[in-house]
Amino acid sequence: MKFNIETDHKPLISLLGSKAISDLPPRIQRFRMRLMRYEYEIYHVPGKNLYTADALSRAPQQDMSKEEEEFQTVVEAYVDSIIETLPASESLLEEIRRKLHEDSVLRIVMRYCEEGWPGLEKPSINIVTRPFWQIREELSVCQGLLMRGNRLVIPTALRADMLQRIHEGHQGILKCRERVRNSIWWPGINCETEDLVKSCSVCVKNRPDHAEPLRPTKFPDRPWEMLATDLFHLKNDNYLLVVDYFSRYVEKLESTTSQTIINHLKSMFARHGIPDTLVSDNGPQYASSVFQTLSRNYGFRLQTSSPHYPQGNGEAERAVQTVKRLLRNATDPYLALLAYRATPLKNGCSPAELLMGRKLKTTLPENPRNYYLKWPDLGKVHHLEEQSRQNQKLNFDFAKKARPVSLLKAGETVWVKGEKRGTTGTVVTRTQHSDRSYIIETPKGSIRRNRRHLAPASMLKDEVFASDTFDQDMDIRNNVNPMSENARNKTSETVSHTTRNQVATKSVNEKLTCVDQNTSHITRSGRVSKPIERLNL
Repeated sequence: MKFNIETDHKPLISLLGSKAISDLPPRIQRFRMRLMRYEYEIYHVPGKNLYTADALSRAPQQDMSKEEEEFQTVVEAYVDSIIETLPASESLLEEIRRKLHEDSVLRIVMRYCEEGWPGLEKPSINIVTRPFWQIREELSVCQGLLMRGNRLVIPTALRADMLQRIHEGHQGILKCRERVRNSIWWPGINCETEDLVKSCSVCVKNRPDHAEPLRPTKFPDRPWEMLATDLFHLKNDNYLLVVDYFSRYVEKLESTTSQTIINHLKSMFARHGIPDTLVSDNGPQYASSVFQTLSRNYGFRLQTSSPHYPQGNGEAERAVQTVKRLLRNATDPYLALLAYRATPLKNGCSPAELLMGRKLKTTLPENPRNYYLKWPDLGKVHHLEEQSRQNQKLNFDFAKKARPVSLLKAGETVWVKGEKRGTTGTVVTRTQHSDRSYIIETPKGSIRRNRRHLAPASMLKDEVFASDTFDQDMDIRNNVNPMSENARNKTSETVSHTTRNQVATKSVNEKLTCVDQNTSHITRSGRVSKPIERLNL
């Protein structure tokens, strides 16, 4: 059977038409299911044009027919089955019922659901219930419980406890939202769930480090301008490695004591000259006063990376991998190093050509003319190297989903992630070499750490949870006027719920109070939309 339905009640068009059955109140669900056997289309017709239905609605029958009584019984049975299948114990449901009747706001909402909602304007609804106005078609009262579709509406007094239950297992924001999507609801639950996860001390302390956008080192203008050095251990021996940023030319020397390192570096400086910058990690050999004296006397700048952050000395770390592989596999380590220095890089030139302007003679036979002094096209080398660095940055940022993080201010309290338990500290200042490296004052003294190892302690403060009854959910933010301070004081309830991970959530209404409700509104994304200012003559 196919027929058309005309109604002057616009909410019925979505309730009986486009809206999914799972999103409907239980009573409407049953009614919609009975209509599924028919094929129909529903239209809106103004009441003044709906003559017959409008006239009959003014003289309703006082007594229900037998069919209507049977239908009412079936609907009530269906609603009871919905309540029975809720994943909650009877004691918890009874506590929710009791708190609902004690909640000054939800008590009014339940009365509106049973007696009918007044108009938004004059006569207007109670101002404290306006967050529920846009979803009024989805709200219903079933066995003393306030429902939004098949979801329980939680009273203010139980929301703090429900938030802790939502975050059991310390899952992320999306997983926690999925847990509540088909179970419970209250205005602002999405925002409060997000704030809960972000401010959970356990989650913050154990959250995996997120990659920041890659910052490739600028390619030097000339050979031996910028060097990187590192120490490594292989086959029970310690080695010193020095690599040139321009040519990738590698020097490998044994022994790693401070004085021996200084002597080896002096020997290299005597052969190739003194660099402008020497990059190293924060090993004790490089942090010693003797090495600082060498830096001053020879006139080069010592640039160190943050502890436990090898990416800060990435050129040397990558060269260590290459040299380790050569020494581990070669029978003659010197021939292996010679082969590396004579092999062309991606830019088409070997490290020896870029450093000394000539090819090295190896065990491979070659035309003697190739050993003559001949500098490569340095302009082409610069172009290829810069292009390679740009591609590396694009690939890294895309693969790691890198995003920038906020800078820390002096005096800010942070959580310092450590290899074991970590500790709290206070930001003293940023280092002069990088805005991602900070000096942190901890109970055990001053330390230096990269921003990647620091979590702002504003997320870790243990505060009593305060929930505002009138927080707006992300899907009903549009066109909701803020409450007055007097109304909020009369109706909101502040509930303290002390747990191991106490949190403080921000109310959307706190943002709304500073907005002129007559000229502005809050968009779905939380942005304040203001009208265009025009010349008013």
